[in-house]
Amino acid sequence: MIHFAWVQPFTTKSDFAKTEADWIATAASLGFITTISGPFEMGRKWLPTPEGLALIFNGWPRPDA
Repeated sequence: MIHFAWVQPFTTKSDFAKTEADWIATAASLGFITTISGPFEMGRKWLPTPEGLALIFNGWPRPDA
């Protein structure tokens, strides 16, 4: 979900967003994607947050690390 928002941002009302609404809600609740596009500005596309990009490029932290 996060990677898809990075390579091909999707709109909040797209067919993909409707089909994957539960996963989008989970990713947004965890702070990995957002529609905030600037200070005091809400957009219509889902985009990864800095935390989401960290997961894309660094992967999940390992519990034994």
